[in-house]
Amino acid sequence: MLDPIDSPTSAKSPFDIFLPLMAKVQATGTPETFSWSVSEAYHTVESDLYDQVHVSMFISLDRIWQRLVSCLPAEPAKLRVLDVGAGTGLVGQMFDRLAPSRVETLTCVEPNQAMIVKASQKAKSWAFPVEFVNGVLGAVPPAPTFDVITINSVLHHIVELGPFLQRLSAYLKPGGVFLAAHDPRGDAWSDPIAIQRKESRRFWRFIDPLLVTNTLQSKCSRWLGRQPASVSMEEKVNAILIGEGAIGSPMDIKSIYAVTDIHVPGQPGAMGTGLSTTWMAKHLEGFSLEDSFTYQYFGFDWVHLGVIQRRMEHRLWNRGDAHGFLFASAWRFRSESLPNGGGRRD
Repeated sequence: MLDPIDSPTSAKSPFDIFLPLMAKVQATGTPETFSWSVSEAYHTVESDLYDQVHVSMFISLDRIWQRLVSCLPAEPAKLRVLDVGAGTGLVGQMFDRLAPSRVETLTCVEPNQAMIVKASQKAKSWAFPVEFVNGVLGAVPPAPTFDVITINSVLHHIVELGPFLQRLSAYLKPGGVFLAAHDPRGDAWSDPIAIQRKESRRFWRFIDPLLVTNTLQSKCSRWLGRQPASVSMEEKVNAILIGEGAIGSPMDIKSIYAVTDIHVPGQPGAMGTGLSTTWMAKHLEGFSLEDSFTYQYFGFDWVHLGVIQRRMEHRLWNRGDAHGFLFASAWRFRSESLPNGGGRRD
């Protein structure tokens, strides 16, 4: 989620990229408050649809998180986990299925109260205690009390991502791990192999016809339901923003996504460039990269693939293919690599 505690220290703020859009929609306030208002409105509306629209994550991310979970610290036996941008509780569900006995406590930080309501209902059945914090990372006092920090489909939402990553060491014990998944791999949009797979006309011959007839998948699929879902969401988000006085004229859905998904390539104004482990490493001082891998090799969610395409996806996964559109990474915090042997304390 967008992190408003990353206040700019220079004359030019990274949030200033929203100024042309703000002028177009007659937005009030600063670029920071504008981005926060749009993000809050969007995720409040999305909370009712999140699990359905993102059904593919709950279906296909088991293997992603199973691999990430294999990087958990061996000690202690019970781990204190901090999940940042918890949403409706996907990471909590993954840990409850994949490593319930390893979790001592799970702290879920989420800025959107509507999302917390959804996640808290699920958490009642999880095998470990869960605490919910309504806010951003800064709402949790910075102290090295956690063994694991997790984040899923969140990094591409954070405007000032560098400072956010730099703060993580303040929360991790030495030897702790940071696990991140489901963000766009920036290099994929210039990767000829990835582009060829996504644009191949043969792909459309393999689309599973059941996707068209299966009511649940048709309703849940972001791609198949793009138009009706977008129109409804666009209207609801604009109703909130105009009602709050945050904007004077409506935003189209592409402009809304440009604000909420700032680092996703293809946004209006070429704002999004994607992410990479190389870039992350520059901001994760004191961390070593334990594992990194790509997936979603055709640029489409699992539920949008036909039977043949899914088999190809499995083969590429088993082969360790490096040309996916999304990536995940695991980082171990080694405090001895920081000055004085200590983690950063913000």
